[in-house]
Amino acid sequence: MTERGLDHWRMRLMPWVMVLVRLVAGWLVCRVPLIALTGPAALLRDLAGPAAAWALAALLGLGILAFAWPRTYLAGALVLAAGLGAFEWLWQRAGLPPGPIVGSLGIIAVLTLGEWLNRLVRRRYPGA
Repeated sequence: MTERGLDHWRMRLMPWVMVLVRLVAGWLVCRVPLIALTGPAALLRDLAGPAAAWALAALLGLGILAFAWPRTYLAGALVLAAGLGAFEWLWQRAGLPPGPIVGSLGIIAVLTLGEWLNRLVRRRYPGA
């Protein structure tokens, strides 16, 4: 395959690879909160109430999907950050030690910044 053909395939596949990366990263940072809110032994469901726990879980799920999709990655990052912040507040309200919110927000921030910079470079240098 020629170099031009490889560049063509790279340009077509890379956005989908990044969708998958953001989807997996979103799942990894939200897995524990989702289990704590909706799992069989949901630790925080009693504290928050079933409706609030399911609403927060839905917010996290929506945030994961919006974060993964290229057109809504920024809004998804904000929704994920808000959902994780609300979860951390509930977590600490239950008297549990602080969770890994800083690391989770860091992962989301790095992927968001990477997507934003990628778009900026593509706009400024269309042939690159």
